[in-house]
Order: sequence, then C-alpha cells, then structure tokens
Amino acid sequence: MFKWFVLFLILPLLTFSQSNSLSEKYFSYRQRLVNEFMLGVGKDFGMSIPASMRNTHDSNYNGRETIKWGDATIDLSYYIATLATEYKLLTDETKREQTLKELFYALEAINRLDYYAEEYFNAAPSLNGFFVRNDVGRGLYDANKKNGEYKNAISRINNGAQPVNNISSEWINSHLKNDTRRFAMSKDQTFHVFLAMMFVVKCIPAHVNYLNEIFLDGETSISTEAKKITDRIMNYIHDPADGNIIYKWRVKKPDGKKVGAGYNAWSFAYGMGLAQKKISGTVNPQKGGLCWWLSKAVYNTTWSLFKPIYFFNNGESTKTLTLVCINNSCRGNAEKIYRYSYLFEKYPNYHIPLVFGFLNGKLSKKVNLKEYEKLFAEAPDQGPYNDHNIKERVYNWSSTSLIMHPQRRGREIPNFPGRYNGLDYMFLYNLYLLNSGKTY
Repeated sequence: MFKWFVLFLILPLLTFSQSNSLSEKYFSYRQRLVNEFMLGVGKDFGMSIPASMRNTHDSNYNGRETIKWGDATIDLSYYIATLATEYKLLTDETKREQTLKELFYALEAINRLDYYAEEYFNAAPSLNGFFVRNDVGRGLYDANKKNGEYKNAISRINNGAQPVNNISSEWINSHLKNDTRRFAMSKDQTFHVFLAMMFVVKCIPAHVNYLNEIFLDGETSISTEAKKITDRIMNYIHDPADGNIIYKWRVKKPDGKKVGAGYNAWSFAYGMGLAQKKISGTVNPQKGGLCWWLSKAVYNTTWSLFKPIYFFNNGESTKTLTLVCINNSCRGNAEKIYRYSYLFEKYPNYHIPLVFGFLNGKLSKKVNLKEYEKLFAEAPDQGPYNDHNIKERVYNWSSTSLIMHPQRRGREIPNFPGRYNGLDYMFLYNLYLLNSGKTY
C-alpha cells in the first residue's frame, strides 16, 4: 500500500520531469542553431539564414569540415515558422522579445534575398518578389583565393563546436561555377515560404512589431510584412490582372526566361491562389476563364489521384500537402490529410497532420501525440547527425531533415554526412505543444 502511495506522490513529478526535459532539449537545440549554424542574427549578407549541416563534405573543397547551406530558403522558412510558433507558446516577455528579434531579421533576410536578387542576374535591385536561395558568402569571399577569406565568419560559428574550415552555399556555387540553376527561386521553394508566412499571420497579432524596427519596405508590423512578402512573391509569379494561360504562371528570371528548376506554376495555380488569399486576403487571379478552370481541374485531380500521381516521385507529395494545409482546399478533411501523410512508407510526413490541425483547427483522430513524445525523447541531446561507419546513429534523427527528407534516415553511407540543424525537432515539438494544449 505504501509503495502505491509513494508512486501517487511522485508520478506527477516524473511526468513534469519528462515534459521539462523535452523543452530543455528544444531550447538547447535553439541555442545550438544560432551559435553553430548561422553567421549571426542581423541584416548583413548571409545573416539570419540557418545552414543545413556542418562538418560535412563539399565538392568545392578538398577538406572534410565544411558548413553547408543548401536549399537555404526552405531552412529559412521552417526557422521562421518555428519562431512564430515559439512566440505563441512563450509567456516570458523577455524571451518573447528575443524571439521577435530573430523573427524580424529572418523576415528581413527574405526581403534581402528578394531585393538584391536581380543584381546576381545583371539587373537593377528590386523588391518585387523574385528571390535567390541565399547570399551566404557575399561580403566574405575573396575572388583571388578559392576557399575565400572566411576567418571572421568561421570564428562566429565555431563557438566550442567541432570546428569547420570551409563554407559552401548556393551563392558561392553560383560565384565559383556559374550554377544559377539551383540559385534562383523555384515553385517548390515558394510553397515552403508561404507556409512560413501563414504561421506568422496565425501566431503573431497584427499590432506586434520588434522595437518599431522598419523592414526594407518601410513596414513595422511583423504579420503585415508576412502578408506583403506573400503578395510580392505570388504577384511576381502571376500578375493578378493577367490571364491564366500556362506561360502566365511561370517562375522566371529578371530577363523573362524561366528559372532552371521548378518554373511551371500553372498546375498548382488554383492551390497557390487559395493560399495567397488565406494568408494576405489578396485575390489572384482577378479573372477566371477557361485556362483557370483547367488549372483548377488539374489541381483537384492531383489531390483526388494522389497515390498514382506521386507513386514514382513520393517525395514530391509534400509540396501538395503543404499547400493544402495552408489553403484547406480539402474542406477540413483531417482524416484524408493524415492518410495521405503516411501513404508512402519511406516518406512519412510527420509534420503535416500537426500543421493542418493547428492551422485549420481539425486534428485527425488517428494522431497519437504519445508517439510524438517518444520521437522527441529519441532525439540526441547533441542534435541530429549521421556519418559513415558509426553504430550509434538514431534512426529517426539521422536525416538532414526528418520533415523534408525522411527517406535519408538510417543510411550507413549517408549522402550528406555530418551534423544537422535540428529545425525538424524544433518545428515538430512546437506543433505538438500547440495541438496538445501544452506549453514549454
């Protein structure tokens, strides 16, 4: 009898301890992200953009210890979404102020990538919605030396961590190899940016700003700026007053030619239009017509025939699910969202049911929040990682991103060995808290 009495007394403490431990891990990951995976928080070139991985290989260098930015606007998008959800979960005003600071500069990083993008394609700078994936390396690179003069930058990201010696990014690859194919914006990058902007609008009240700091366009409101970023990008892809012929929905470079990857937006035009309206209230296109109704039919067919369409390209299903989470074109069908999220065994979209649940107020009955707790408990205290010939890799946390690349889990010879930024844990953990009614 006595032992049951003791258990009754300590059980709440044990439960609190486990919850507290997961939150402590979250904030440990957050500090690690800023200290080890970013050039700093601020407006300068390359700042406020998380790296994907560090202590990895790169073809530009002979050395092993490289910090790498790849598909950087996707990492930036999930950093923004994580900060927005963090702000909503925090109650301490001092901590909230720091979160707002990072969020302000992360949104300003999107603006910076937009404003200077034309310069990289021999045109005048313009804040018009055309962006590049990152500018890490600009202001640091010495053209006379292959590896650049990175000493000051390197010192900022080697704060007690396993040191790196080289920096790799899409900006540097474009600078070294004229690789513009992976440098310019793409349709897929845009979907993730939109998701981030949706979280900002959902989590940050309209009146909130960061110390009245002014964005590049003169705005101060955090959520209003998210709406403006959405409108600029979307209206660059398609002028709201234009017709809806296929070539009118095209991601293009400043010279009018299509970008090297992910240029055809027409097949997702209907879903993108709904997403823009949900985020900012802007209607695009302003007129319909035959081509618009055809694009709507194509979009709806993609949703109805989800499995056969994505059977040979499972990973691409995430972009459709991301759009549907924003625009709720499935009309609140949380069960279908859940089913599609786990349709492909190698590509489980762990985050999608939680994203949909929070943004649309409908969580699938099949979501088991206890399973997420187990997932978080498995995450290494030192952050996600994977490398050649190691036995202690943690399966679910051995991918560059559990959210974006679950198929990379558990590989004994990983495509991208190294240490990963942990944004997958942070974003998932915040979603778990929001959907379960808990806080840090």
